[in-house]
Amino acid sequence: AGYTCINDLAVAARLMQKENLAERVLIVDCDVHQGDGTAEIFKEDQSVYTFSMHCAQNFPFGFNVKSLSYLGQDRSDLDIGLPQGCKDDEYMEELTTHLPRVIQEVK
Repeated sequence: AGYTCINDLAVAARLMQKENLAERVLIVDCDVHQGDGTAEIFKEDQSVYTFSMHCAQNFPFGFNVKSLSYLGQDRSDLDIGLPQGCKDDEYMEELTTHLPRVIQEVK
């Protein structure tokens, strides 16, 4: 649903794997939009883990804010939908809660 013609993260992940620089790749997408393009590209690929942290009330409008559950079809391996107007402390709390566990899982 995004506007990217070439997904540079997907290209970089595949290049790293092709050149035997990585067996598994973790893509951390922390911006206002859910990383639905990367999620779609790697949805059936266990060698690439996608983690998206984004505003739940933003394009592509795929999250239920009350339950933070995903309503769309392009799910990342881990999606964290944050409320609109989320402050720095709340953002960092979510990131420091989830990212270390994800890094350990992908190793």
